[in-house]
Amino acid sequence: LLDLAEQGDVVFIGKVTVVGADAATVRIDEILSGNLDEKSVSVSPIHIQHCVGQSINFTVNEEVLVFGKKTNDKRVVVAAGGQGKLMLDPERREMTILAAKQILVIASLKENEKNEAMLALVRSPNEKLRSESHNYIISRLSHSELRNHYRDELVSLIRDADPEIQRTGLQGIQFVQAQDAISRMAELTRSGNLGVVSAASMALGQYDTQESVSALIALTTHQDPQMRIRACIDIDNSRRPEAKQALRELLDDKDPKVRAMGPRGLVYWLRRNEADDILPQLVEMLGDVDSEVRASAADM
Repeated sequence: LLDLAEQGDVVFIGKVTVVGADAATVRIDEILSGNLDEKSVSVSPIHIQHCVGQSINFTVNEEVLVFGKKTNDKRVVVAAGGQGKLMLDPERREMTILAAKQILVIASLKENEKNEAMLALVRSPNEKLRSESHNYIISRLSHSELRNHYRDELVSLIRDADPEIQRTGLQGIQFVQAQDAISRMAELTRSGNLGVVSAASMALGQYDTQESVSALIALTTHQDPQMRIRACIDIDNSRRPEAKQALRELLDDKDPKVRAMGPRGLVYWLRRNEADDILPQLVEMLGDVDSEVRASAADM
């Protein structure tokens, strides 16, 4: 919603009355932002582009929330190439409208105020606003030049009891230096929520301490092969010999996808000429029953 709010100058709720070849007519019921003098307005584009083609995004009689830009000829161009039209599901209608109204207020704020407002929404009772906060933290705040200013707030998220908030905090803190939170990140690699475990592994990957590497090594024996693969990726920057040994053991993993990832985890060791002792094992892998494993070993 925030992306859409920032792209347009008019936001309204209405009902679709006509769907033509290239445009739709929407009867305006409520204007949330901007100015529209008409009781109904023509909007376009009405198609959404997909990788295999396009589809019509408007249906007669549906209630919609539209983010767009008003043109000189009293038409509205739907934001984001048509993505700025949202169908209002009756069961989620009020929640979505309330979220849109709050996001429109936040969209007008300065960057630091916007960051603080979006962080505060992570614990909102409104499900849509919680989702907006999560997306903002991981896609914008974590990559912002100001991200270190919100280090303490992000650390507080990973200390929360809610797994979804923990995951948001871990993804947000991935590019922030927070050595004093390594113990908590390591603890979360033992979570029963695999999304939290994966995010904790990625967050720990930026450190090369005994505690961070020990947690990642433990993940290389996780019962879920996807978690073993995740740990293989995140431990590959470590210079610690125990990390190298853990990666070496993955070359014999029972799951072929994990075995195929093993050599890639060792690539930096090989480039530094610090993995000569592993070369015989890689040669043996050229005869593995799985073609992906053979290809991975050959690439090294």
